Amino acid sequence: MASSARLTHVLEWKKFKHQKHQNDNSSFLDKFDLASFYDFFLPCTKNLDLSKHTPKQFPTQSDLGLLNDPITTPQLLKATKNLKKDKSSSTDLISNEMLLHLKPLCIKAVVKMFNHSLTSGLYPWHTSVITPIYKSGNPFSPDNYRAIAVGSCMGKLFSSILLDRLISFKNLYCPDPKEQLGFSKGAQTNDHVFTLKTLVDKYTRKLKVNSSNECIHNIILKSID
Repeated sequence: MASSARLTHVLEWKKFKHQKHQNDNSSFLDKFDLASFYDFFLPCTKNLDLSKHTPKQFPTQSDLGLLNDPITTPQLLKATKNLKKDKSSSTDLISNEMLLHLKPLCIKAVVKMFNHSLTSGLYPWHTSVITPIYKSGNPFSPDNYRAIAVGSCMGKLFSSILLDRLISFKNLYCPDPKEQLGFSKGAQTNDHVFTLKTLVDKYTRKLKVNSSNECIHNIILKSID
């Protein structure tokens, strides 16, 4: 509890604001800000178990085959099944519908082209069609337009195969911890909001706390104590 009280004392937002008003001419955080934030977050890392975030085993040169092996026809067909219809095409005019209905001879040609790009390091699908979408305000100002870029469907198909390899490689050697929800397939950061809401409801009923803000404050202090 002593550390909780000290942390509560360190994080004084009124002093932060007061100091910032005195340093309006500076574009950087002052020493008071940096030192206080450092002292506040330092105890959070003392008991951090880093073993969860280290690789289970370090990959060897032979293990890199998962990333560098030639692309096969089954891998291409698996990737094409995930393509969405009714999407715009780029300057090559190749749509997802065309890729979904490739003949066997065309499939072999695409596999050969992808493997050449993989081994040579050349990516020929750099060109995108950019369409400015008007938002609001002065129509003659470029700042009031949102640029929508449409890339090559063929390039996206190739990139999806590489992404699938990278994800499989990462899950094998350094999987995400259970607490990681952002950028994880089948998870979303809103799950943490649901968890926090469940904790608030639980402790509000258990401790008979009148204010939910007070309950959230207590939970946060407990988590970093």
